[in-house]
Formats: sequence, structure tokens, C-alpha cells
Amino acid sequence: PNGSGSEPASGDSRRSQARFNVEVRNIATQALVQSLYLSEEAPTGIINGSGGKQVWAIGSHTVWRLMPVPIQQQVEEVLSAGQYDEAISLVAQSDSILESEKQDLTIKICWLRARWLFRDQAKYEEALNEFTDLDATPTEAIALCPERIAGDLAEDDESDVGSVSDNGDGDDNGDNGTDAPVAEDAGADETLPSAATPPKKRLKPKQVIWKEALYALMRYLTEHRRALQRAITENRREQEYVVRVLFQDDEDQNDDENKAYSDKVGRSRSSTVDDDSLPHVRLKRLAFSLERMGIPVAAMAQVVDTTLLKVYLECSPGLLGPLLRVKNYCDVEQSEGLLLEHKRYSELVDLYHGKGLYRNALQLLQSQGKSSEGGSLHGSYPVVRYLLRLPAEQFELVLEYVKWPIQVGMEREESLTENDGESGSDSSTDSEDWPTPSSIVSMVFADDRPASELFPHLRVATFLHQMSSRLAI
Repeated sequence: PNGSGSEPASGDSRRSQARFNVEVRNIATQALVQSLYLSEEAPTGIINGSGGKQVWAIGSHTVWRLMPVPIQQQVEEVLSAGQYDEAISLVAQSDSILESEKQDLTIKICWLRARWLFRDQAKYEEALNEFTDLDATPTEAIALCPERIAGDLAEDDESDVGSVSDNGDGDDNGDNGTDAPVAEDAGADETLPSAATPPKKRLKPKQVIWKEALYALMRYLTEHRRALQRAITENRREQEYVVRVLFQDDEDQNDDENKAYSDKVGRSRSSTVDDDSLPHVRLKRLAFSLERMGIPVAAMAQVVDTTLLKVYLECSPGLLGPLLRVKNYCDVEQSEGLLLEHKRYSELVDLYHGKGLYRNALQLLQSQGKSSEGGSLHGSYPVVRYLLRLPAEQFELVLEYVKWPIQVGMEREESLTENDGESGSDSSTDSEDWPTPSSIVSMVFADDRPASELFPHLRVATFLHQMSSRLAI
């Protein structure tokens, strides 16, 4: 007990006397958990009763009874102040729940701490390391990012279960909840909320420098990508993760939880204690369970690769090519839209090629080749170069899309012939982007790559003769 007195500002004689309070501290850390203000009467002693389940504060004319509330409610109160280490310490000291329940509750607190570190403290690397230690599904970390990264997984800040809200309380009505111990006395002043330091207001994603978060997320997802690649190599269809499952009906679930814990605590109390006198709080932050379940490898790989592509677009565009030129599981529709939006046409060609969408790639190359803003894809040479990448099975597609480079080449040759005296400096420069018809035929149909050797030679000769008798080989 701490018998500290204070003089109120009011001149009322009834309140001019000193007031006294009892401090409740964590035995292990000595951190102040709660201050219970009593009346003006100074307590003269403290007595432990019922094996520590009740505490009696004795004054000259008054006796105050303090009782612990269920451990989950205590944890909820400490979490509302952002004191995650204190919550873990309280669980470790509790003797009202089984060891298995202690472990489950501790893991849930660590899970919430990881979310808090990421969203409220900007300690991204530490938070993601915690998620890794907990074997959490990658979607848990992805969901904490802005919508431009998380997409449909992005969480609604206002309904975020398990993180500290802007005003620091965990209930919908704005109350501070229930104090951990409860003082019973008709003459006692109201009990105060936890004396722990209130949480800082959560920074909105747009107010945070996300570069650091994105680099941390990039490293985190790369590790998961390697693990998923191993699972694919080993022909495993599922990968096990720990998944957070929100309770379907918060209020009913919380009532059941509170009743169960009250029953457990009640069995250890004296029979004279009335359980109904214990206030309950809604366990908003703890209203979830953690379950280990198998997630389809292909589905998780798609989420990880698509998110990596979004991260690369924002902070490391140079890594897009290495991602898309190898086997990947990026969602085509999302990735296509993002790459077009950022005008990453070369990387989009790589995406199409990796997914077997050869026609899409050729259509894009041809449109960019004709455009004056095509950049590195301007001209007919990118189309020809891509045709060399196609397998022999795509022979019909090769014939369809080799027409445009050959036709353009013939038109340019005719133009140069008509303007016999014109300088060739520009044409020399253009020839790098606009190969001649003969060089196109040589590259596509007459080189020594396996695909060209498998092309039907008679059909090739007929096709070239139809375009120009000078091209037949």
C-alpha cells in the first residue's frame, strides 16, 4: 500500500483531507499495474487471504476487499495500455489456469505484440522476425501493409482486432474496461484505470515512411518464397502455418470465455465470495484463436509472389526481371494491371512468356514497336528477338507475327531505293531497331536453334514466296 496524500483544488471541506491509494504492482517486474483510490481514511494494514486470492486493506473504520479478476481480463487491461511484456509476465505468474492455457495465451500475446511492433512502433524487422518465430502465415504480415501492397488482404483500421486503437481503449463504447483488482467498499472512491503508460496514437500508413517496411517485407517474403519453392520441389501440396481465426460472434464468445475463467477462479476462492460481484470486460484483443492448418502451396505461392512484385515496383524495380524471368506464381490479372500502370513493358513481356501467353507478349511488342514512345521496345527488332524464344509448337504464331517485321523491312528498303541520294546515317541508326527482311528470315528460319530446325521447311518456303519471291530459301 502507498499512503500518499493529495490536496484537491476544491475548497469543499469534505474533500480537503488527504486521499489514500493502494498500488498494485507486478511481483516479477515491480511495474505499476493499477492504483486503487480509497477514501480519506488511511489504510493501516494489508492482509492476504484465501491463499493470495483475496487482499484485505484495513483502516480505522473500513475494510476494503480486493480480488483478482480472471487472468484473461487482467491481460486485456494490460494490453489496452500497450504493455505486452507485462501481459506475458502476468500470464507466467498465474496459477489459475493450466500450463497449456498459459502457453496458448502467451503465444497470442506475442502475436499481438508482433502486430503492434509493425503498425504502431515501426519496428518492422523485429515484428517480422516475431511472426517467423510464431510460424505465422505470410498473409498476417501482408495484411498490415497499405492497400496498395496488401490488396484485398488489407485490414480495416477501425475493426482491427488485436491492435491498440487510436484512443487507447479496446471497447466499442469508449470505456476503459475493468480494472484488474476490484475494491469493494461503499465508501471507497472509484477505482482508476491501469496506471501503465497509455499507448501512442497509431500512425496511419500514409504518415509512415514505408521504404523501411517494404525492404523488411521484401526480405521476409523472399524467405517464404524459398520455403514454398522447396515444398513445390518436394511435391508437397500443402504447407503448414499458424493462422489467426477471429471468433464468429465476439460477444457470445467473450461471455463464454469470461464465464469459464470465472468458474475456474471461483473454485479456488472461499465459498463466501460472490462471483457475480466481479465485473467483466469484452475480450476484444483476445477474441481470436491461433490454429495450425495446412494451406495449399500454390495458393500461398501466388499471394507471396504477387506481393513481392508489388514491393519490387515500389522500392526495387530492378528485381522485377529476375522474378518474372523464372518460374513464378504471380497472379496474371493483378500483375498485368500493375505493370501496365507503371509502364514496365519489358517485364510484362517476361510475365506473359513465363505464363505461356505468347500471343499477349507479341501483341504488346508489336504495339510498342509501332509507338514512338516505345522506348527500348521501339522498332521491329524486339518482335523478331521474341520470336526466337518461341518453341517449335508455336510455328503458326511465328508465321502470324513475323509478317509485320518483314513487311516493314521491305517498305523501308523501297523507300531507301527511291531516295537514292539521301544520307544513310539515320538509316544506319534505325537498322538496329528495324532489321532488313533478309536478316529477319535468316534469324527466324535459317539459324541453328532447335525450333527452326523443326519448322516444316516446305511451309516456310511457301510462306516466304507469298510475301516476296526474293525471300524464298
